Amino acid sequence: MYRVDTEVHVGRRHQANSRLVPEVYQVKVLVTGGAGFIGRWVIKQLLKESIHVPLTISVLDNLSNGSVKNIAEFEKEKESFTFIHGDIRDRKLLRALFKEGFDLLIHLAASISVDESLQNPEETFENDVVGTFNLLEEARKTNTRFIYVSTCMVYARAEHKAIGEDYPLSPASPY
Repeated sequence: MYRVDTEVHVGRRHQANSRLVPEVYQVKVLVTGGAGFIGRWVIKQLLKESIHVPLTISVLDNLSNGSVKNIAEFEKEKESFTFIHGDIRDRKLLRALFKEGFDLLIHLAASISVDESLQNPEETFENDVVGTFNLLEEARKTNTRFIYVSTCMVYARAEHKAIGEDYPLSPASPY
């Protein structure tokens, strides 16, 4: 699964001997599409890792493919978990949301059906391309690190069990 293996420290001077003493900083993470199947597991792992790196997690999801049932167990984490019902295509919402100052964005919000992408390629484009662009713009403006999680459907049919990012590309649909 995913692992957060770096701590963010903010240095402060210890007045007694004027040396730098690390002060742990709480990392603010935004997970788009976090109420989906994969998002649920990413959040679960992030919360598990938060014993090593203090985190606050905000989930932005329009629930078109996800479900509040997938994230209901995290609602008890009131101090470190927030759900926002919204869409990555809503630029006004994103501008307001990014004012919170996220350190990291994990982008999982995307269309999930190959058949649907063939039947309605414009909707898929709006969600997957325009929505992702909106996120990239806000992340750029606020200097937020960006992790993009994609599908393997952009690659040619795998003849091996595992493939790398250098595997030949051959997308078969707008998905």
